[in-house]
Amino acid sequence: MYYDNKSTFYIKQYGPAAFTIALSLVLVVGGLYIYLSSNKNNNPQDTLVAKNDTQSEQQVEQSNSLQDVKEDNVSNSTSNVIEEKKDVNINQNVSNTTNASEVKSSVNINDVKITNVLSAELRALNKLEKSKELTVVGVDDNKNIIINANDKNYKASLIGIDYKKSGLDIKDKLNSDLANKKVTIAFDNVKVQDNTLCVYLYVDGNLYNQKLLKDGLAILNVEKANTSLLNELVNAQKQAKANNIGIWQK
Repeated sequence: MYYDNKSTFYIKQYGPAAFTIALSLVLVVGGLYIYLSSNKNNNPQDTLVAKNDTQSEQQVEQSNSLQDVKEDNVSNSTSNVIEEKKDVNINQNVSNTTNASEVKSSVNINDVKITNVLSAELRALNKLEKSKELTVVGVDDNKNIIINANDKNYKASLIGIDYKKSGLDIKDKLNSDLANKKVTIAFDNVKVQDNTLCVYLYVDGNLYNQKLLKDGLAILNVEKANTSLLNELVNAQKQAKANNIGIWQK
């Protein structure tokens, strides 16, 4: 094919290809521009979403913190109520104990109802066999010891002890040593005489009859029937005399 000149040749030969390349470049550049513009517009939204997520997390944390504080306050409030209740109960118990003591101290021991019938448990005790723990209610004006056993009160005298010949008034001493104390008793050959129990009295496991003689607070009364522990009582009085104690002081 023949062309008028070189320019016409180049246009005819390479023109369509050049146009295609130029158009492609325009399309590519336009596409990049649109893509970049789109990303730029989307970034603030992403930032906003992230910010909102952070705020939501902070709100959740604050809500949890407030919940913890409320729970702590409820716990502290409950603890305070419990402590106050304990204090009230303690004060009430102290008050009740004090009132009970006042009522008990106001009771005249000489007006306490005494039973004259031995319980089956006391009747079953063998000679010198110790009873279970009993409670001493007090001491009457005749220095008889009032003992409570199974809600029954018994009047008891100490075997081998004579207060009258000693010339001492030791009722207060007996009350101080025995009132409201837990004791055990044991019988000898004769359990009851003149509606009164004849007993060996033990306090903390120690024979109280023997202690009175050893401290010189009574004189030995040798009984005809109840003599199983006579040697112990005789030796206790001899010791008091030797030591010039109590009524044996020179």
